[in-house]
Amino acid sequence: MKYSLLINPKTNNSIALTHAIALVNVLIAQRNSVNLFFYGYAVKAAFNKEEVWENFVKNNVSLNACSTIAEEFINNGEIINDSFHLAGLGQWMELVIDSDSYLEII
Repeated sequence: MKYSLLINPKTNNSIALTHAIALVNVLIAQRNSVNLFFYGYAVKAAFNKEEVWENFVKNNVSLNACSTIAEEFINNGEIINDSFHLAGLGQWMELVIDSDSYLEII
């Protein structure tokens, strides 16, 4: 199955990202296809060099960060993790339409 997950925490100290990582690990183990879209406070993860993101990419998980929100980080001189792609909401909607299931983690 194809899953698309929107990670959209409501606060900067939310555990949404932790829950998303756990869920993606389960979906990978079951050999599902996974697309992630990082929105709001979750976009900050795209600028962290964490091994988990590289492992997801090795397992064909697509990592997409909201380009509009990422601009703020880029303008402050931060460099996006190579594992991530910048994407707009239109691209996100295309992934959702192409998926069997959509989940939002807040």
